[in-house]
Amino acid sequence: MKKFSTKNILEWKEKIGAFAWYIGEHAFITTLALIAGAALIAAVLFYQYVIFSPQTEMESVTSEFKFQEKVLKEILSELEQEQEEMKQADFLNPQDLFNP
Repeated sequence: MKKFSTKNILEWKEKIGAFAWYIGEHAFITTLALIAGAALIAAVLFYQYVIFSPQTEMESVTSEFKFQEKVLKEILSELEQEQEEMKQADFLNPQDLFNP
């Protein structure tokens, strides 16, 4: 296993600093390169997962629930009863609490 000395680390630091300055001086080109790289990665992912993906046939969907007309009719009848009660409540004249 190779051991790193402080000399190697300082050399890397200088190279990284020089690279950062180069990128900073050529920011426009760097930005275009990063956008092109992102577009390339997006195109590869799109190709892999959308275009190249195997096409599956539509499977028949079976429902886990059964439609029960009896329950539906009960709910509708309860709603009708509530509506009738609300209509009757409109005609009631409440007692005036402030003028007995």
